[in-house]
Amino acid sequence: MKKEKYRFTRAKEKYKAEHEGELHRFYMVKRKLKESGFEKDPFPLDAWQKEFSDLSAQREAEYQEYKLLQKDLTMQYQIKGDVDQAMRENHPEMPHHNKAKKTETVL
Repeated sequence: MKKEKYRFTRAKEKYKAEHEGELHRFYMVKRKLKESGFEKDPFPLDAWQKEFSDLSAQREAEYQEYKLLQKDLTMQYQIKGDVDQAMRENHPEMPHHNKAKKTETVL
C-alpha cells in the first residue's frame, strides 16, 4: 500500500520543479476565477465564442471602411502636392516648404 502511495512522488516533484512558473500562474488564475464566482457556474464558452465572432465581423467591417478612408486620404495628399507644385510654378515668390527644416546657428 505504501509503495503505491509514493510510487510517482519523484516524477511529480521533478515535474513541479520544471514547470514551477506555469503552475504558479495556473493556481493564481484558478484562485482569481474562484473569487469571481466562476467555480459555481460553468465557463460561458459559447457566449465568448459568439462575442468573439461578432467582434471579428465588426472589426472586418470597420477595417474595410478604414481602407477606403486611407485610399481617399492618399488621393487628397497627392492632389494637394500637385496643387502646391502648380502654385510654386506659377508664383515663384511663394515660400517653398521643405519637410527637413534647416537650422541656423548664430555665432
